[in-house]
Amino acid sequence: MKMNKILEYIISLTLKTAKLTRKQSGFTLIELLVALVISSIIISSLLGFMVNIITTERREQAKTNSELEIQAAIDYIARDLRQAVYIYDNDSLTTDHSDTGDSGIRDQIPPESTARGCGDASTCRPVLVFWKRELKENVIPVGSGYDDKFLYSLVGYYLIKDNSSRWSGTARISRFQIEDGVNLDINDDGDYEDANEAPDHGFATFNLSGTGTLKEKMNQWTKATEAYTQQALVLVDFIDQSTDTAEIPLPNSAMTTTEYDEFCDDRMSEAAQLVPNYTEGGFPEELKTGSFYACIDSDSSQARIYIRGNALARFQNIDNAEYKSSRSQFFPTTNRRVQGSDLLGAD
Repeated sequence: MKMNKILEYIISLTLKTAKLTRKQSGFTLIELLVALVISSIIISSLLGFMVNIITTERREQAKTNSELEIQAAIDYIARDLRQAVYIYDNDSLTTDHSDTGDSGIRDQIPPESTARGCGDASTCRPVLVFWKRELKENVIPVGSGYDDKFLYSLVGYYLIKDNSSRWSGTARISRFQIEDGVNLDINDDGDYEDANEAPDHGFATFNLSGTGTLKEKMNQWTKATEAYTQQALVLVDFIDQSTDTAEIPLPNSAMTTTEYDEFCDDRMSEAAQLVPNYTEGGFPEELKTGSFYACIDSDSSQARIYIRGNALARFQNIDNAEYKSSRSQFFPTTNRRVQGSDLLGAD
């Protein structure tokens, strides 16, 4: 009897424990809702934190890329410009050719004289145009070997802002060059036997004979009769396209003629001229960005170049990527003063 009572007691205790365990193993609806709210808060916080980290990383990467690209661009331009024997100033780039009196080269170069990539004056304007002398190695046969030769080239750097879908929608800098040929094996009729030796279409050498200053002689240059076949090639994209005169630094569209004339005095010299000239009649408003310009002293063959990039346009809509002083860190800037070779000298 005692053994049966003991067994009954154990069985009863086991059943009670099992019932109690079943009651405690479940969750009420309120408990589930509370757990869901807490989980949502934690997950939302983590997601927000991760999104913030990713956005910050994208911004920093965009800034870094822009800084590296504009630095590489100005390094390239500076290397090019160090070989310059003559740099055209604003007078030369805003005046058409004339056989008498004041002359310039505006109608001799793109965009007035059309080239692929720069054929519209409302979207493409010259900033740096210069003649350079470049050494070409091993181009002239001499005995059993080859000798070197210096060749002249006309080089232009342009600010372009158009609606091309190939590019970012900001502004960009393009480079145009026409080069002399290697003057070998010319027939009596003056034609080059090998087309690869001929000058680029439109190329003609400058003429330093006659009277006048060096500037007057260089401004008399005219292109050859053939249309240009060389293309203006993009050097760097994501150049700032902002034009808000209340925000962007000088130069901008609000400049007066006096401000324009005096702009380069402290930055370069009193003889230096600002290019491009925003006060010129008909200058396109979309190109008054102040993001690519130069102070040029033709007499001393010197130039100071300024470039401002736009990192903001790399990670957000172009319409919201305008320059503001409060976010200037996303618009990296650089400038460089360059001395050309000045081989032609000045009068």
